[in-house]
Amino acid sequence: MSHVALPEGGEFARFTFSLSACSALQDTFGRTWRDDVFAGLAELQPDIVSAAIGVALVDGDAKAAPWGLPVQTVANRLSDALSLHLFGRTRAEQDIADDEALVAALARVRRTEQRIAALHAEGNTDA
Repeated sequence: MSHVALPEGGEFARFTFSLSACSALQDTFGRTWRDDVFAGLAELQPDIVSAAIGVALVDGDAKAAPWGLPVQTVANRLSDALSLHLFGRTRAEQDIADDEALVAALARVRRTEQRIAALHAEGNTDA
């Protein structure tokens, strides 16, 4: 299980997501919980930040949140911890992987379009 350290919350404080933590978020936010939680953390929505702290904080005092940190910093660490649990990458790393997958898919579409255009140019209109 991956975690993101939160030294401001105590010597061993960290954010760690587990299947049960994700299940609790799904119970709270419904079937679209993952997208809703990532969006809510990015938008600093208090209910989502608080819910994520509630299920992910280990060995820290949730009542002291945000531990003298900007809420944005806490939300970024929560987002990284969730992304590490789900994808094995931080949120920024996952965003890059998603972008690379999109670029590859667009390149495949472009190659297909070029093949179709070439077939049409040869007079093969069955394509």
